[in-house]
Order: sequence, then structure tokens, then C-alpha cells
Amino acid sequence: MAFEHVYLVTSRLNTVTPEQVASAEDTLGFKFPDGYSDFVTRLGEGSYSNFVRVYLPSRIVEEHREFQDRWKQYFFWDKGHEVLTKEQIVESFIVADTVQGDELIFHPAQPNCLFVLPRYHDTVFVAGKGFPAAVDWLCKSGQLTDPITFDSFESWQQRRSLKFVGPGQFETVAKALEDLGIHDHIQTDEEYPLLEIFVSDFQGKVVLTAYDSHATAWLTLDADANTKTMQRAIACLESLGLVCQ
Repeated sequence: MAFEHVYLVTSRLNTVTPEQVASAEDTLGFKFPDGYSDFVTRLGEGSYSNFVRVYLPSRIVEEHREFQDRWKQYFFWDKGHEVLTKEQIVESFIVADTVQGDELIFHPAQPNCLFVLPRYHDTVFVAGKGFPAAVDWLCKSGQLTDPITFDSFESWQQRRSLKFVGPGQFETVAKALEDLGIHDHIQTDEEYPLLEIFVSDFQGKVVLTAYDSHATAWLTLDADANTKTMQRAIACLESLGLVCQ
């Protein structure tokens, strides 16, 4: 299976059944791209690698005409006419988007050919054949964002977020968090002060950023999580002067 390797930030998932996928296909009159059913039945609704948001079948059925009307009214991907014509785009269906507003679509005549309507470009990108390849292109091609090297998925099911803000150098706070040794995986950014610490103990992660000698940390975790590891992370941030807002 294409998505069985993905790190689950939380095990609480909002998935659908194969029968629900099949029912949506019957309603629309065509099949979804290969691999789409595997994603929504295995992972469901949430954030993939903190970048891609895949639509559940019910949302595609309920909202596809709104998207088609908007594409027709505000069309600006003229330079992509050799990839998809305006008529083909207006007939297409959205299956996912990104946090910055790029939209992953397919035309029902060729559901395994996926394309991207980028928010900040007036062309159309070819995302690949089949849903897994298209998601991989969104995250790793470098066309829309810096290539994402760690595949993770965070459901929005019964979650909460804590925000800590205060004076502090990024390097100092980052080292203190890393030295706790609570992580399953650590993700950093080569260009920006950004640290993501994935922690299975409280089914969540700590995201740290900094600007102008001020640090901001977000803890996202299961709504009812209250573990010693979580308390250690909070105590670490508070000891460095960061305050929960």
C-alpha cells in the first residue's frame, strides 16, 4: 500500500469506508484516481506532511460545483492551456489542496491523470499518474514548497493546541527541547528557524519558530492527553521564559 509508511502523529483518525467511496463514485458516475480510496480509508481527513489536505468523498460530492463555478468565473491559468484547456478545468473535480491554496484536480475522462492549479502561477502543473504519485509531487517536486522529506499525517480528530511565546534565541530553545529526548523524529529547515519534534507519547508534536529574538512554540496533541512527557515539554518551555497564551 502506498501510504502504509506514513508516520501517524495521532492514532485517532477520521476515515471512511470503501463502501462510502464506492457510493460517492456511483453518485458522480466515475471512479476516483487509483490510490485515493487507500488514502481516505487508511488515513482520512487531516494534514499530510503539514502541507496537503485531502478531501473526503462526501465533500467532493457536495462541493464540486462550487469549485467548478469559481474556476470558470476567476480563471487565470491561461499559460497552462496546452496541459488542460479552460473547458477541461471547469469540468474537473478537486480531490485535495495545500495550505497555501494550490488545488489538486482530475478530469473524469482520465481520473488517473492529476493536475495542479497553483495559487501563485498562471499555468497548470502535471502532478502525475495516480493519487500517490500526485501527493508525492505536491510534497517533493519543489515546485510549490521546499521538498518535504518526512511523510507524516495528523488527523484533526479531537485535537488541541497550546501556544507558548516569549523572548529567546531559537538555538537555545531548540537544543533544550531536543535534549529532553522525548522525540520519535525531528524535522528541521535549512533556510528558516523551524523545528518540529514528533512525540508519540502524547500523540502530537512541538513546532518551534523564532523571529527577532522571540520564540514561539506550538504543542498539538490529543485533546485528553496529560502525560509526564507533555508536562516535561511544557516545563522546559516555561523554564526558558515562554508563556502559554
